[in-house]
Amino acid sequence: MARLDPNTAKFRYTLLLLNCLLTFGSYYCFDMPANLEDYIKDQVIHGFAPGEENTYYNYFYLVYSWTNMLMSLCAGVMVDRLGKEKSMYLFVSFCIIGSAVYALGA
Repeated sequence: MARLDPNTAKFRYTLLLLNCLLTFGSYYCFDMPANLEDYIKDQVIHGFAPGEENTYYNYFYLVYSWTNMLMSLCAGVMVDRLGKEKSMYLFVSFCIIGSAVYALGA
């Protein structure tokens, strides 16, 4: 594969495009429960806490968000031990598998 020269505009715009796609992908994966909020409230939470759907959905989202923060700290340790390239492939695989499992569960 040909290497791009980092001093060219082509390299910079390619990097900008990939960075934008990375941001879009991470927001899509991390905000997936927000897309299913009504379904989660009606089908999951309503069964055990009628009338408390908003409260329990916010608890669910809080736990979901905090675990993502903790996983970022663990990921930093993994990058230090495995290296950048192996870690990147591993993390992308985790994102794809996690999104697929979540989508199949819905």
